[in-house]
Amino acid sequence: MNTLRVDARVVETGTGRIIRSVGAQDTPEKFLALEQELARELRAVFEELAAPEAEAGRTPAKLCSPGCGPGWPGPPGPPGPGPSAA
Repeated sequence: MNTLRVDARVVETGTGRIIRSVGAQDTPEKFLALEQELARELRAVFEELAAPEAEAGRTPAKLCSPGCGPGWPGPPGPPGPGPSAA
């Protein structure tokens, strides 16, 4: 079985609810094509999620940005006193 499967989930971070799952499958040699297919599917999901807010005249909320997920540094805060000397 020389098959590669790539899956992605769109998750509501506040509740952990899975909003949508997408996936693609092919041979490992077609990795870039799989990645592009997955990216197209994810883009369609994000556009669908943002459309109701845009139609209501609101600016669509960012689905994720630096600081909202694991591995992202948090937003810069105000300068503070630094580590305290205990």
